[in-house]
Amino acid sequence: YASILDAIQSGANTPDAVDKSLRQRFNLPTEQAITKTFLTTQRTGAISRLVDLGLVAREKEGLRVTYIIAQPGKDFRAQIKS
Repeated sequence: YASILDAIQSGANTPDAVDKSLRQRFNLPTEQAITKTFLTTQRTGAISRLVDLGLVAREKEGLRVTYIIAQPGKDFRAQIKS
């Protein structure tokens, strides 16, 4: 969750941008390390849980979605950084 919150906070607030950020953070530059489908599935599940917990919100515009960290998400991230 922390990695996803960090990605969104740094401006990677779309599904593809979060995936790219996670690949960089965990040094997964190629599909041999982890498939795009697997990463997308894991990211989708984690984002859904973060939304359920009220830490992240989805903002939809047509077919496009962006993620926003809600105040509880900012508080949570600050708390686990310490």
